[in-house]
Amino acid sequence: MADDSLIFVHLSDIHFRCWSGSEYDVDNDLRNELLLDAESVSKDHGQTQGILVTGDIAFSGTSEEYDIAKEWLAELCIKLGRTLENVWCIPGNHDVEWSHIQKSFTLETIHNRLRQSAQQEIDGQILSCMGDSTAAELMFRPITGYNRFAASFQCQINSRKPVWQQDFSLNDGSTLCVHGLNSTVVSDHLDGINKNVILGKYQIPKRIPGVTHLVMCHHPPDWWQDADSLEQTLNERAHVELFGHKHAQRVVKINSTLRLIAGAVHPNQRAPDWKPCYNWFKIRVSGEGNERRLGVEVYPRIWNKSSSKFTPDYNSCNGEDYSQVSLDLEPWSSQPPGEHSIEDSNTQEIIETSARGATMETEIMDPVRVLTYRFFDLAHVVRIDIASELGLLKDEDEGLQDYELFERILTRAAKENLLIQLWDKIEKRHSDEKYASNPFKIQ
Repeated sequence: MADDSLIFVHLSDIHFRCWSGSEYDVDNDLRNELLLDAESVSKDHGQTQGILVTGDIAFSGTSEEYDIAKEWLAELCIKLGRTLENVWCIPGNHDVEWSHIQKSFTLETIHNRLRQSAQQEIDGQILSCMGDSTAAELMFRPITGYNRFAASFQCQINSRKPVWQQDFSLNDGSTLCVHGLNSTVVSDHLDGINKNVILGKYQIPKRIPGVTHLVMCHHPPDWWQDADSLEQTLNERAHVELFGHKHAQRVVKINSTLRLIAGAVHPNQRAPDWKPCYNWFKIRVSGEGNERRLGVEVYPRIWNKSSSKFTPDYNSCNGEDYSQVSLDLEPWSSQPPGEHSIEDSNTQEIIETSARGATMETEIMDPVRVLTYRFFDLAHVVRIDIASELGLLKDEDEGLQDYELFERILTRAAKENLLIQLWDKIEKRHSDEKYASNPFKIQ
């Protein structure tokens, strides 16, 4: 595939525990081999655009586990010549803190009511819950740990931002929109009994000319209670679907959709069929007008017990080291810049609007993501000091979770044209001189 392809690394089910990385962690060598393998593969394929993690980052959803995960992902980014601003993630069932559910009669009641609803009633029930601020807050409380971790990557999920989106430019000028879906809306210790997690129709992408949709979701459709009403529509809207949860790799073409199940980086070593694995894939458009095709090359990597390292998964690719799939795309002709935008009222859109016209030096891939990550990478008290200095704290913020508070602060900074000052204060506190200039200053 040509060099102008988009290249991604797909990981899932990393399952970091509080003791991961200790001297007695049997998975230390496994993770080290994945780092070495990723570095080697990247030399063959070129610069990756992103590392996509389809859930189960932690094992129990605790802050300790996320700290360890962040440290390891930073190592992976270094091996790939990228930074943590190039990571995108979604929650899985292991990112849910079950104790929040088991201690709340109200939340257990909400889960039971949704699971007992007929498929045609589920979306209405979700709407009712999200319209009740108390119920909405309760429903996202079990992934508080995930949200604190994911906020620095702009991948937090809540009632105001139930799905995150990220655009990438394809080689023909069209857009690849990555959607982070949340299959933990209703997820707890009862998940596996009838495979009854719930997705909701509101998460299915809308059809937009010139936009190719890639979705990330932890649970595959056979775990959704509402799969009968959603799976076909999802397959018609999304050309690439990334899933986790099942600890086995799968590369499946469904009409004009490619479904990739990553397998698990960290399956249980006591499992009878222990096969750690992960994926690389490339995306490129060929043809034009009415003859457009999406080419996807998938390079599955799997643990080889005999050599104790990762190698190509030849069994998944008919004896080859990769699978190549061509998918039909809708007709589209290129438009002048600025004519297409995906409707989204989240924080990133507000900041991006304020950042238009900002200078972009080569060391800064995306000033919005860099600003967000650098802000969240500071200590909590330092972030509070900066927000106070810029007058971005309000009485109405009392009681918010920290990631919600700082999301508001970033939004206010954009609305009040304070991104230049915010960038300068953040970089001064980091004092590492990583970036030579402020990308929000218009030259």
